[in-house]
Amino acid sequence: MTIPMSFNPRAPLLEAIADLRATLDPLALLQARTPPLATLALLLPDYRDRQFMPGRERDHVSGDHLLDAFLDYIERLSTESPGEEDLRDAPLLENWCAGLMDPFPRLFGRVTGHPRLRLNARIFTSPYCQLCPEMGWARTWSRFYQLGQYDRGVLDDLKRDGVIGPRSRIIEPWL
Repeated sequence: MTIPMSFNPRAPLLEAIADLRATLDPLALLQARTPPLATLALLLPDYRDRQFMPGRERDHVSGDHLLDAFLDYIERLSTESPGEEDLRDAPLLENWCAGLMDPFPRLFGRVTGHPRLRLNARIFTSPYCQLCPEMGWARTWSRFYQLGQYDRGVLDDLKRDGVIGPRSRIIEPWL
């Protein structure tokens, strides 16, 4: 079952970024229930925490400018293409599809070459920011992935096996 999308399935967070920049009350807008805005609202605290981790290079962001820096960062993740090195080191996601889960846009499939997951683990990724299936890659919140064979059935398999919830839904990236 395909759900109607109010966002671009290839870069699902870009419209939300534009909406946040255009409003006079971005924090109120972040409370909206649309998947892209909910995704940004839930990623913002993680971004803030990353900025203040000891020993980590940071963007030197003060409280007043945190939202702007965060939106700039997400926009970069949503628009910049990977370099050769990014893809060489990227895990491979096979039998993959895109979908909405809790309400994040995520990728689902079997992964190889991931630094922390076992070979052929069935996974769902962190929220994805950019998807380019014809070029064979995707960018999530945490990393680039190489994309192998598309398989929209993987979402149903993961639901049936209880790996993901029954309300997760497919996103067709070529729409």
